[in-house]
Amino acid sequence: MFFRKLCGSKQYQKEKKVTALKLCIQLFLIVLNAFWMYHTWRLIELDHEMADKRFNPYAVLDLVMPRLPSDGFNAPAVRRAYRNLAKKYHPDKIYLLSEAEQAAAPKRWLEIQKGYETLTEEDKFNNWVEYGNPEGSLVKQSIDIAIPSWVFDPKNQVQVLSGFFGMFVIVPMFIIYHTKSGDIVKDCYQNGIDRRSKKLMMPALFAMLDKNMKRKKKQIDDEQFIEVLEASVEMRQLNEGKKINIRDILKQKIENKEISDKFKDVVAEVDNTLPKLVSVLLETMSEKDFVQGLMMFNSQSDGKVKFNVDSLFTQLVEFTDRVVKNKKNGYLGYEVQVRQADSIA
Repeated sequence: MFFRKLCGSKQYQKEKKVTALKLCIQLFLIVLNAFWMYHTWRLIELDHEMADKRFNPYAVLDLVMPRLPSDGFNAPAVRRAYRNLAKKYHPDKIYLLSEAEQAAAPKRWLEIQKGYETLTEEDKFNNWVEYGNPEGSLVKQSIDIAIPSWVFDPKNQVQVLSGFFGMFVIVPMFIIYHTKSGDIVKDCYQNGIDRRSKKLMMPALFAMLDKNMKRKKKQIDDEQFIEVLEASVEMRQLNEGKKINIRDILKQKIENKEISDKFKDVVAEVDNTLPKLVSVLLETMSEKDFVQGLMMFNSQSDGKVKFNVDSLFTQLVEFTDRVVKNKKNGYLGYEVQVRQADSIA
């Protein structure tokens, strides 16, 4: 098809770059998620390994572990054992040790302090009993770093629940709704027409020209213009959930037929949208890329049928006038000057 040959245009290349950027962002998020999952798995594994190698504060202080670990918590024997070991391994006392013992003394002193704190500080003792580590679970520590402590404060329960509801219910519903109806932030011309409509109508227009060229037909008929307009975002949205097709409305207006009052809201929407869409088409036809594309298109023809911009302009304006000049459907018979429609720059 001819329109595929226009894929080398700047607009197409720009869209290609945007698509590539989106793919790169998605790939980055997938890799980031995989890394997070792997990191979490490693923390859990490390937690299990540490649980298997349980730190024993009683052994560190050269004490016998009682039948119930809690029986030895903050006991006098713990303080006595700590004082006795401090006389030997405290940094101020190690000068009395041999060189080999002095080299190992700093590490041993840290273990003694850790053991003493575990058996005298309630939080560390509870962590040791539950996780085998006075510092607590590595996974829990990671969660504490990622999620501030105020999140778990009962005083903040209402605010936290509201935030989670908004983040995981309202925001996803908002994204899904706008994804179905179009981009979250629509990129529109100043007259309100979605810029995607131009990209959708141009292929349809060239398809009509290609069909007419094969039939050696220079005139684009009303049905074909309607088909081009139906490709737009706006006309597709107008067709959704309506009891009457937009194509039928346009044909009835062209044929000067009465349209039921129950469809007056739909007719009003068509009347408002049609000149704006035509304005976009006319602006596009005056662009350099379109003129060059049309010249390339004509160069492919081995017959006598050639298309030019002025002719297409005239046919499109005449088609629009045929639609909107219908006095029976609430019009005053005015000529619509599409070329002077709202600027879309």
